[in-house]
Amino acid sequence: MDMDRQHTESSRRDFDDNLDFEIDFYRAIIEKAPDYVEVLSVLGEAYTRKGLYYEGLKIDQRLTELRPRDPIAHYNLACSYSLIHKRKEALASLRKSIALGYCDVARIATDQDFAWLHDDRSFHRLIRHICKRIIKQTSV
Repeated sequence: MDMDRQHTESSRRDFDDNLDFEIDFYRAIIEKAPDYVEVLSVLGEAYTRKGLYYEGLKIDQRLTELRPRDPIAHYNLACSYSLIHKRKEALASLRKSIALGYCDVARIATDQDFAWLHDDRSFHRLIRHICKRIIKQTSV
């Protein structure tokens, strides 16, 4: 095995070990405080980074229950649905996020969580809708 490959495998193991520690740490907090929004947010992100998309989805669903008017919570839920290829649910959550005020069109258009939707007409309509709203707000 060459040195570059050994280093890459060692780095990957370290990353996985750190991520496992992080997940275990946040889970322990959530066991004691199940509605701790900030910890739920980082736990959901950690699950997603680990590739545990269904676990991340459960966290994002819980966050939208706890914060139903939070556009970022709905955006993250849209990402989770997209990662498991639930088109209808991803677009519905993204619409909700936009309706609640999310307007980072550059982020939506380039977010790799939505990569498989980049050719979807409904996805493009949502982006156009945000652009129109931004133009309308800035022209007032």
